[in-house]
Amino acid sequence: MMREYEYSDTCMGGTLDVSIVHEKREAADAMYARMRALAARYEDRFSRFIPESELSRINDAGAAQASVEMLEEVGPGTDLSRR
Repeated sequence: MMREYEYSDTCMGGTLDVSIVHEKREAADAMYARMRALAARYEDRFSRFIPESELSRINDAGAAQASVEMLEEVGPGTDLSRR
């Protein structure tokens, strides 16, 4: 039988609420762990709340070399803001 498993955590200064529907709790827990690890990697790179993050370093410097990942994530928003 399918069940809903709910998880809550903090990420990038906000609340991360996740709901996973699966037959087995262990599988849902594993899915959440993979998702949370991905969210942690994004937070480490893109959070303005972590002084060591790439985004914080760029903001502090006023300009800096950005990673390909940063450009891929921020680029579309920058393009839209210029329209």
